[in-house]
Amino acid sequence: MKVHLDKETGHLSAIEVNGLKQSVDQSFYYYEGSVGDNEEAKNRSSGAYIFRPASDAIKVAKQAKVVTFKGPIVQEMQQQFSPWVSQIVRLYEDDVQHLELEWLVGPIPIE
Repeated sequence: MKVHLDKETGHLSAIEVNGLKQSVDQSFYYYEGSVGDNEEAKNRSSGAYIFRPASDAIKVAKQAKVVTFKGPIVQEMQQQFSPWVSQIVRLYEDDVQHLELEWLVGPIPIE
């Protein structure tokens, strides 16, 4: 198994298994909540029980910083999208059918 990263963005671009390559488009997004006065249903603020985004989804980062490690048992790529979003991609030498993705989000800035 091979994992391909886009050289410009550092994002996953493809996964290859047994010579068969499948394109992948992975990114992290967030929504900003709407601010309202709650006097009418259509003007409610977004909050814990109401999902009312102020706009379309916003991409966390156009580019990820990538650090790679290669050992005899595991290969690891660490992607840092922002101070609050990161992901680790792992490939194990004896496992040719599985890819491990470990992502961490938070604490999310509320400013």
